[in-house]
Amino acid sequence: MNKHYFLLVLILFLSQKSVGQSNCLNSDFSSGDFTGWDGNSGSYGYPSEYSGIITGRQTIISTQAFDENTCGLLPKIPPGELFSARLGNMQTGSEAEELNYTISVDSNNTVFIYKYAVVLQDPGHEEYEQPRFTIRILNSNGDVINPDCGVYDVYAGQPGQDFQYCNDVVWLPWKTIGIDLSPYIGQNLKIEFTTRDCSRGGHYGYAYISAKCSNLKVNVKICSGDSNFTLSAPEGFAQYLWTHNNQPIGSTQSLTLPIGSYVPGDTFNCALTSFSNGVACTSNIIGVLTESVIINPLFNVATTCGNSQLTSNPISFVNQTTFQNGTIQQWLWDFGDGTTSTERDPQHVYLNSGTFTVTLKAISETGCYKTYSTNIVVNNNPIPLPNITDPQTFCMPPAPTISDFNSNGNTFFWYDSPTATVMLPLSTPLIHNTIYYCALLQGNCYGPRKAIKAILKNVKVPTGESIQKFCLINHPTIASLTVTGNYIEWHSQAQGGSILSSTTPLSNSTYYAFEYDPISGCRSKTGFAVNVHVGDYSSLIPDTLFKEFCEEDNPTVQNLFFEGLITIVYDNINSNTPLAENETLNDGNTYYASVYNAADACESDKRCEISVSIVPCEIYPYNTITINDNNQNDYFAIKNIEYFPDNDIEIYNRFGQIVYKKDNYGFNNNWFNGKANAGDIIEKNKKLPTGTYYYIINFKKESLQLNKTKKGFIYILNNE
Repeated sequence: MNKHYFLLVLILFLSQKSVGQSNCLNSDFSSGDFTGWDGNSGSYGYPSEYSGIITGRQTIISTQAFDENTCGLLPKIPPGELFSARLGNMQTGSEAEELNYTISVDSNNTVFIYKYAVVLQDPGHEEYEQPRFTIRILNSNGDVINPDCGVYDVYAGQPGQDFQYCNDVVWLPWKTIGIDLSPYIGQNLKIEFTTRDCSRGGHYGYAYISAKCSNLKVNVKICSGDSNFTLSAPEGFAQYLWTHNNQPIGSTQSLTLPIGSYVPGDTFNCALTSFSNGVACTSNIIGVLTESVIINPLFNVATTCGNSQLTSNPISFVNQTTFQNGTIQQWLWDFGDGTTSTERDPQHVYLNSGTFTVTLKAISETGCYKTYSTNIVVNNNPIPLPNITDPQTFCMPPAPTISDFNSNGNTFFWYDSPTATVMLPLSTPLIHNTIYYCALLQGNCYGPRKAIKAILKNVKVPTGESIQKFCLINHPTIASLTVTGNYIEWHSQAQGGSILSSTTPLSNSTYYAFEYDPISGCRSKTGFAVNVHVGDYSSLIPDTLFKEFCEEDNPTVQNLFFEGLITIVYDNINSNTPLAENETLNDGNTYYASVYNAADACESDKRCEISVSIVPCEIYPYNTITINDNNQNDYFAIKNIEYFPDNDIEIYNRFGQIVYKKDNYGFNNNWFNGKANAGDIIEKNKKLPTGTYYYIINFKKESLQLNKTKKGFIYILNNE
C-alpha cells in the first residue's frame, strides 16, 4: 500500500557518508551533553512518569566502542559521527525511558534525519509484552501528526525487521530515519524516542540514537567549464526516482547528466520514498537548472611595512574574487606554511622567512569551486626582540591585565599567540600560566615577538579563631598566636606595615595575620584580624600586705584569701606549687598570693607579698599582790597585756569605790603595785589595805578588730 504525504519517514541502512553539520542545536549531541533534549523515565506502561535526565538511563556516548550484547558487532557511535546517546540500559525491571527533541520548523530544518540502533532481549513473550523501541512525531497538542508515517515501532522478534542475533539478543544495525517537516513550517514538533524492557520485568531493551537537521531541496551543481551537471537529493532515503518532462532519468540519490542535453530553466522532479512498518511514505522535491556558476578567484597582498613582507609582521590578503550565477559559501586559504583560514579577507603571520605559495579556493553553495595561487617572499624581521623579563609574577588581588606587565618603560604590542593578527587590548585580564607575546613597533613595522609567561599568585587570607585569649603570667608573644596558613606575617595594622617580631609581647589589641609566598614575594592583600585578650588581674591585689591573726584562731592559708576572688597562695615568690588552703600559717613567715579568673583560666602575673604575724588575742590577769618589796608579786601582772597598748583598767574595793584607774596599763612602767591613785577614800599613792578588790580591764586591737573587757577579783596582801 502506497501513501503519499508531504511528511515522510524513511528507514534504510546507514550510508557511509555523514549527513553534515546539523541545523538544529545539539541534535547530534555534539556539545557532549543533553542540551536541547528532554528526558523522562518510568515503567513499561508509563514511560514519562518521572521527568529529567537520569545518568545510566539516558547516557551520552563519547568514546567509540562495540556493544557487548551484540557479540561485539554493533558500534555504539554511528560512522561519521562523534557522539550518540544510549536510551535505556541492561537493567531489567520493566523500565522505560524517553528522549524528546522539539523542533521549531523553518526553511533551514525541514528535514530531520536521525540514526538509531536497537538492542533487545527476545524472551518470546506476547507482542504487547516484548522489549521494544518506538518513535513518534507529535504536534504541539501531543497528537501524532500522521498515524501511518508519523510512528515507527519495533519489538523483539517482530517479523520483517533486519534483526541480527547474539545469544538471546536481537539487534538492529545502525539505520537512518528522515522526517520531511516542510508542511509544518512555523510549528513546533516533538520527536519522541522511547525504549521499554519487557513488561514482565525480566528482560531488557535499549537503543542508540543520533540526529541532524537540514533543508529539503535539490542541489543543482553546474559549474563553468564542466561538461556535466549534478543533481543531489537529501541522502538517506530508501528509494529515489528522478524524472524530467515526466520521463524517468535516474534512481540514485545523486545523478550526473550532460549539460548539452538540457537548457537553463529545465525542471527535474525527485520522488523520495521511505518505509515505516511496511507503509510507503513519499515526498517530491523539484530542482531547476540554472546558468553555470562562474568563479574568478583573485587576491592581493598588503602589509604595514610598505612592499616588504617580514616575519612576525601581519600580512593582509585582500580578496578580489568575482562570481556569477551563484553565491560563495566557503573560502579556503592555504598560506603555504602548513596553516589555513576560512575567512574572506584573512591576515596571516609567518614565523619563518622564505618563498611561500598562497592558494585561495572559492566554493559555491552548490559545490562548484576554483582556485588561485601566487608566490610571496617573506624576509627576516630586522627589529630586535623586546627587552622584558620572563616570566613575570603578579600578586592578586587585584586582577592584573596586560598593562601590568613590567615593560621597563618601553611600549610593546601584545598578542595571544606568535601568529595572532589581532592585538590584545591593554585591559585584557591575564590568565595564570598563560604565555603572551609582545613586539616592538618601529615605523609601521612590528618586530618579532617574545613570549612572556604570566604567573598569577592569589595568596589566600589565613583563617583561624578571630578571638584568642592568653594569660599575662605566661608572657604570650606573637609566636603564641595561631592561624591556618603558610609563612604567616603579623602586623599591628590592617594595611600591613612593619612586620612584628615573633618575640613581641601581646597586649589587649588587634593583630593581623598575612600569608606570604616566599617564592613569588606575594602576600595576601588583606589580613586576618585576631582580637587578643591578655588576662591579668594584678590590679586587683596590692604589692604587699601585712596580716595579723589571733593565735587562738589557729589561722590557715585560707585566711590569706582575698574576699570575692579565687586566691592561690605560695610559700615562695617563684614557687609553682600552691599551698593547701587548710595548711596552718606560721608567725613571721612571708607568703605570696595571686588571684585566678576561671572565665579565661588566667592567674595574675603579680603575687602579693603577705607578711604574717600571729599574736595572742586574750589576756590573763594574776589574782594576788603582796606589798612587801621583795620583788615577788609586787604589782598586778597581766599576761599578754604587752600586745594591747590600747587598754584601760579600773580597780574597786568591796564597797564599789574606785581606788585605781589607768590607761595604757603595762606600758612605760604603768603598773598597779597596791597603791591607790583614784577616788577619795584612800589617799593617793598610799597602800591599800589587805583585802579583795574587783577589776575591770578594757583592751582592744584595731588591726584585729578586737575590743574586749576582762573582769575579775584580785587579792591585796598589805604586810603593814
